[in-house]
Amino acid sequence: MFFNKEKSILLCDENYEDTLILSSDISIEQLEKWLQKSGI
Repeated sequence: MFFNKEKSILLCDENYEDTLILSSDISIEQLEKWLQKSGI
């Protein structure tokens, strides 16, 4: 899959109350923690 470097990718919970911006600075652990917190 290809993502344009000029665009940001945002993850949102189902109520749009919590977001996470995906970037090369995000660790797998941070992503997993956010997903668990969001109930995914």
